[in-house]
Amino acid sequence: MNYRLLVVDDQESVLDYYRTIFESPVDEGFEELSAFIYDVDNTPSEVVQLYDFLKPDDTFYVDYATQGEEAVELVKESFRKGESYAAILMDIRMPPGIDGLEASKIIRTFDPSVQIFIITAYSDYSVDEIVGTLNHDVMVLKKPFYNEDLLQFTANALKSWRRMERVIDLKWKICQHSRAVESTPPDSKKQLFTSYTKDFQELEYLTAYNKVSGILRQDQLLDLYFEKIDSRQSFTLLVVTIEGVEKALYQSGISAADHLLALCVEKISHALPREYTLYDLRDGQICIYLPTPLTGEAEKTVFKQIENSLYFIFSPEMLKIHVSASLQLFNLPEDEQAVNDLLQSSFQEAPLGWGALTDEKVCMQ
Repeated sequence: MNYRLLVVDDQESVLDYYRTIFESPVDEGFEELSAFIYDVDNTPSEVVQLYDFLKPDDTFYVDYATQGEEAVELVKESFRKGESYAAILMDIRMPPGIDGLEASKIIRTFDPSVQIFIITAYSDYSVDEIVGTLNHDVMVLKKPFYNEDLLQFTANALKSWRRMERVIDLKWKICQHSRAVESTPPDSKKQLFTSYTKDFQELEYLTAYNKVSGILRQDQLLDLYFEKIDSRQSFTLLVVTIEGVEKALYQSGISAADHLLALCVEKISHALPREYTLYDLRDGQICIYLPTPLTGEAEKTVFKQIENSLYFIFSPEMLKIHVSASLQLFNLPEDEQAVNDLLQSSFQEAPLGWGALTDEKVCMQ
């Protein structure tokens, strides 16, 4: 798969700095430039984070623009060629032309799936104004920022875009299957139905996950829970409450909260036993399913590893949000009533990142 990233900023020195992050190894000479532009001592030393999920036959391209109008034309051309950008890093102030928010608004009219990062050092617009204008898949980043965070956000955005593109493709194929039924000979309908079923099952699978973090949603947890309870099997649910997600939500938009959740998921995964499943429970809460009870020293070890992994600083706006976690462990079926109470409470509101998947490109005539 081809992944395309567009970086838009009216200062060539800033574009050169982005090139050091996304294209070339860092040398000592760029440390001063980093400090000069962003007033923070950080270097893009962890570029590998961006490429970890790419397959050997995947490609990654970065294009650059210095004006909002230029960015609009580049996106139009890429969309026309069927080579859409997965993500755009968009500056706000780019005189003398249109600003980054206006450019992004235009871009969204013909490419609704692109992930957009609004990056600015100023307060021309509030987070609510930006999110309200662009509606979905938008994250506000204030300069200065940490390179490590930018790389992580970009990697998450590319993965989210990949899931969305596959969802759109599957919906299109299912539409085509439905239209083909009437004209398909009876002896070929079985093959058509098999193909339809396979695509539909994959679509259900993909849409069951949070689009950014890639973990299952809470309705999937409920299905699993009642299945296991009915079978009277022993298992463990570990609920992780993450401090900092709500602050990211209110300070930088829902995409920031989703990206923080994705980062926490990555960190948690390294601290867990081999067999586990993660679920998005509600705002700032993740539920971990473990097929075997977790007790004694194993419980203490896992608790400590998770708590340590979720103690860090998240900085989408250089807010330095201090992230930490508290944990609750439930061994089932003994703790059935406590889990019932928790799930009932959790279902009062949907978790972050449950926005409807975009259907604009599906079944178009």
